[in-house]
Amino acid sequence: MKYFIVLIFTLLSTQLFAQINKNIYNTWVNAKVTFSDGSPLPDEHPLKYTYIKYQFSKPDRMHIATVYFEKGVENLFEIKSDKLLIKSPEGGLMNSYRITSIKDTLVLLQNAFEANDSSSLKFYFVPESVYQQNLTLKPSDIFSIKGKDTIYQQSAKIYASYKGESFRQYIYDGISEKVKMDGRAGHFLATFVVDKSGLADSVKILKGIDNLFDERFIKVFSKSKKSWKPATLAGKPVSVRMSVELRYSTSATVIPAYFASQKANEAYLSKDYELAIYYYDQALQNTPTDKENLFKRGMCKLLLGNIPAAREDWLNSKQSGENPAADAMLEKYPEQTNTFNFQRPSLSQVKMLEKAKGSDFKAFNFPIVLAKGYVEGIEGYNLANPAIYRQDQGILHMETDYFYSIPDSTIRLIEYSWQGKSSDVVSLKKLFEDNKQIVDADLTLKTDQQNTGEGWAGRTCTWENEFVYCKQFLITGDGTYRLRLLISWK
Repeated sequence: MKYFIVLIFTLLSTQLFAQINKNIYNTWVNAKVTFSDGSPLPDEHPLKYTYIKYQFSKPDRMHIATVYFEKGVENLFEIKSDKLLIKSPEGGLMNSYRITSIKDTLVLLQNAFEANDSSSLKFYFVPESVYQQNLTLKPSDIFSIKGKDTIYQQSAKIYASYKGESFRQYIYDGISEKVKMDGRAGHFLATFVVDKSGLADSVKILKGIDNLFDERFIKVFSKSKKSWKPATLAGKPVSVRMSVELRYSTSATVIPAYFASQKANEAYLSKDYELAIYYYDQALQNTPTDKENLFKRGMCKLLLGNIPAAREDWLNSKQSGENPAADAMLEKYPEQTNTFNFQRPSLSQVKMLEKAKGSDFKAFNFPIVLAKGYVEGIEGYNLANPAIYRQDQGILHMETDYFYSIPDSTIRLIEYSWQGKSSDVVSLKKLFEDNKQIVDADLTLKTDQQNTGEGWAGRTCTWENEFVYCKQFLITGDGTYRLRLLISWK
């Protein structure tokens, strides 16, 4: 029986080995990274939004790229049973993974130091063609439309491929044969169009260095016009506008920036974000357009609660070159255009937002219970004590309460409250109208009525759409001078 089990295991291992060797030769792009138990990486993890491309070619060559338009660095690889061993060109072991699947998705499990090491990572790679198909075609992916001719803008979804190892390196090498940049700093940017046949033309220098440099670039570029594979969209060749960017720095700026960046990254990984910002600031004084340092400094500011400053760094990072990570964070943390959040936030987002606003967190040891009928449809949830934040807004005191259900920690109600004195009635009424104008722009007004009663007088408005219910009411009498605005989700 023991030998029978060994035989079955050997057969299964042989089948897996054959399947790996058959399917591995492709271009794979990392679509997702998780911890080994499947839990998601936090936003601050260095690999959360990193683009990774593996291209395997026979018999044992692979290229690794972290930008879509480059073929990447050449290395060696070896398949041993279900292990992928990545080696340097000299044959030294660089990394190893266990292959857990290689049918439609190449799933690589990073070798853990211990059997139950939950910090090890799992990478999900898909064929580049599938990765590109899954990307949504955006308006920014189109450069121009003239009649029936469309020229697309290069992106991870649509780009022309250089037939050599690296087009950028080819340009660097070609220019350096005649033009020396030793001891000189410079930034060069040019665009060109690769048409449906793969011919590169229509070159345009957007930012030159000097006449000698620019003329040499044109000569080097001209020799590469037929060295391209056209971009494709839905399986058909298309014209695409490509770009090439060259940067030259002097040792007087590069060396200090390098060491400052190293210290910043160490502090970042140690979660000392204040110290990391200090060193990123030093690095960026020498290399102000370093998109990686700009992005990471933005992450530090996010984790310290300063979302507006984080967005500013991410936007600057994008201006220094394409940065999918910055795109992802800008989409996740959109610019706040009004006072109220009609998109349901997470508790972690709330913490960062309120810290950025300068609010103080308040904890209460006694249970806070909502009155029956206070908010539509919330009675069915088991609510924890709300997360409460307070801040002064001139003469008014503002409090924001976030009521969330347990155990799923989903926010069910946000209550904004402003408290004043009898002398603040005019301010509260003006704030009511200001709030109403903001909410009217997003939601449909259902009711607007004056309320009168013994000892108090006020006004109530309600709004709603298919997702959100909103209510604002004003109490000005009987010693109470308060304005509240409630937002709940259906």
